Amino acid sequence: MLAYALALIGLIAVATGWDVYGSYRAQQDLVHRQMATLANAASVGIEGSVRAIDGLLQDAAKSIDLDHWPNPQAVSYIQARLVAFPEIHDLIIVGPDGRTVSEIINARSTTAQVLDVSDREYFLHQRDHWADQSLHIAAPVVSRAMGRHVIPLSRPLPGRNGAFGGLVAAGINPVYFGKVLGGFAMQQDASASLLRRDGIFLARFPDEAQYRGLSAADSPIFRQHLPAASAGVVDAPDIVTGRQRVIAYRAMDNYPLVAISTLPVPIALQEWRQQMAQGVVTILVLAGGVLFLTFVVERRTDSLRGLAEIIQSSDDAIIGMNLAGRITSWNGGAERLFGYAACEAIGQSVTMLGPKDRPREGQDVLNLIANGQPVEHYETQRKTKDGRLVDVSVSISPIKDGRGKITGGSKIVRDITRRKRAEDEIRHLAAVLERRVEERTAELVAANQEMESFTYAVSHDLRAPLRAMTGFSQALIEDYGSTLDGNSKVYLDQIVIASRHMGALIDGLLLLSRCSRGDLQRETVDLSAMAAWMQRELHQAHLDRKVTWTIEDGLSAWGDPRMIEIVMRNLMGNAMKYTARTEDAQVRIFSERDGATVRICVADNGAGFNPAHSDKLFRPFQRLHRQDEFPGLGIGLATVRRIVSRHGGAIEATSAPDKGATFCFSLPVGVDPDIEVGES
Repeated sequence: MLAYALALIGLIAVATGWDVYGSYRAQQDLVHRQMATLANAASVGIEGSVRAIDGLLQDAAKSIDLDHWPNPQAVSYIQARLVAFPEIHDLIIVGPDGRTVSEIINARSTTAQVLDVSDREYFLHQRDHWADQSLHIAAPVVSRAMGRHVIPLSRPLPGRNGAFGGLVAAGINPVYFGKVLGGFAMQQDASASLLRRDGIFLARFPDEAQYRGLSAADSPIFRQHLPAASAGVVDAPDIVTGRQRVIAYRAMDNYPLVAISTLPVPIALQEWRQQMAQGVVTILVLAGGVLFLTFVVERRTDSLRGLAEIIQSSDDAIIGMNLAGRITSWNGGAERLFGYAACEAIGQSVTMLGPKDRPREGQDVLNLIANGQPVEHYETQRKTKDGRLVDVSVSISPIKDGRGKITGGSKIVRDITRRKRAEDEIRHLAAVLERRVEERTAELVAANQEMESFTYAVSHDLRAPLRAMTGFSQALIEDYGSTLDGNSKVYLDQIVIASRHMGALIDGLLLLSRCSRGDLQRETVDLSAMAAWMQRELHQAHLDRKVTWTIEDGLSAWGDPRMIEIVMRNLMGNAMKYTARTEDAQVRIFSERDGATVRICVADNGAGFNPAHSDKLFRPFQRLHRQDEFPGLGIGLATVRRIVSRHGGAIEATSAPDKGATFCFSLPVGVDPDIEVGES
């Protein structure tokens, strides 16, 4: 009797262990696929950002001539470009001796400050490898200009006679890359990192500051795996904590960067550990029950009924059969699984449970049992009373009599339908996730490429003929002005004026385009203070004007300061312009709050407009006044609308001719939305 009990316990342990092992492999494969997908998505996203910054540096390098510096037009061009790059703290221009030869440039201002960066990694690299004309990504450093951490990205400048002429460098905010990586750390305790190909950490989410500048060059990823393959998934220890993690890595194709996504092994295998614990508990409970009942049966024959009841109440189907394949015992689990009552099943051939497409399976198993070979575990299908096929896990062991002769077999059948369904669903979800990531990544790359091509065409292909028209017209005036009649000079002046107007239109288009790209760096913006210093600037620019300004105290909103500045500058500038013919000009800036949204309003008592044509206000190049009345390009309000829409708000205008106008736009008060809303 003890031998039967031990055989039953062994059979349960083998079946449970095999099931746990299969679950472990399935969970491990699923986690590896998910982490590889996230690392690939992070690599594509970061590479797109670096490509855009590299394009900015290339354009800046083409506009810089250190022999004729400073150049206000080049500085203005660079500042206009920087509006679309909130991740750039500042941009510096360095001469061949390692000292800056210009102001430190950012999107808002320039700072006249001479710095010595001749000992910096990026300067030494570009000085020694300038002939490569390639982008260099340096390790994070504390900027001597701004006093905060930056990741320097640099490109060389051409010098005289083909020599090294210095460099232009952009200081990237590491926190920006950390936020981008945060979108790919989707589970508890997961992390995403950006490293150089030599193993230096550039950014990480979370704990960006703790890892900044550390080297992982001696880790297995960089010593063994990356040299062999540009992408993969491995189990390796974390370089700081030493904890074992599932690490997925992907090297970028066009830049010496590596994107890494990690997840602690205990978290990755948490579900499997729970299953394993349940399996162990099940084995221990069943083993304890069987052993207890076995020892009692040896002393009291009535304990056999207790063992039979345990088998009868088991969730698994436990079936006894003789060597002829006839069913000799049938527990409650078998009744619930197959639908046959014990009286219907006992005495029948066990082949009644087998599907028609596997006629030899039952006989092959019986042959193994007759030879004393247990069938430890295999997955198959069985047919129920109502004709359904269910996925099951089967374990069979031989049953012997007191003399050791094999008389039949004991079969344990477990319903694994839900597990199979879950595995199929997991595989389907993983495939859908991977396909969606690939589709979104392709769309993002295509959109960025189209926008870069448009910006390049506007910046270069359109400006070149405009400069030629302006230059040749001015040359005619200077060289032959004394020989031209009055009308000829007027015509040439009109060509110059039209060329400048076209240049202003191009700048407006570029600004309108940039306002639709780049990540928003949201923070609380003090609108009252912003409006106050803009009012002072307008006053200095129009000393001959007397305008009464009323600015409400305590105005604030949640948004990107540089974008909000463009909105306020356009609306306040329009109020100043359209009150030019009003004797007692008045401009009022006030707010209306509704829950988590604030409406900022700029009202004036100027020329106003016909409300029947208000739908044209926010369209590019649509104007409601003639150029000789109030000059302008018709792009400012279109830019304002795009910025407000990207913040999840709306803008509207009310007016009447000669009754002034009121423009109101809505912004969040202080909650950072998870999803950016607006025009693409």
